Amino acid sequence: MSDVHLTSLVDYCNVTLPALPKSIIDKLQRVLNVAACIITGTGKYDHSLSHLLHTELHWLDVPQRVQYKLFTIVHWCLQNKAPRYLVDCCTPVSDIASQQHLQLAGHHQLSVARH
Repeated sequence: MSDVHLTSLVDYCNVTLPALPKSIIDKLQRVLNVAACIITGTGKYDHSLSHLLHTELHWLDVPQRVQYKLFTIVHWCLQNKAPRYLVDCCTPVSDIASQQHLQLAGHHQLSVARH
């Protein structure tokens, strides 16, 4: 299995992870660490594993991967490049007539629909 395929599997639906408990995210991080060990041939307790993970494989840790994915999706929504059902969920506060008077309207805040 290639490292691209493995990271794709780890990233699959990770946009849903911010609400999960840290214990679940830690398990995914361990999976990613083991994969990095296998790919790089390092040991589980090798002190350079974190360095290899970030500088040679160019992988983010799981919490940063989730945050990056969320930021990317919001950017796509604001550029109208995401599917319509997602674009409709992210509306700038300044575009909502009933909230234009709020201080947040001038701070590039989003009103995100809860589903």
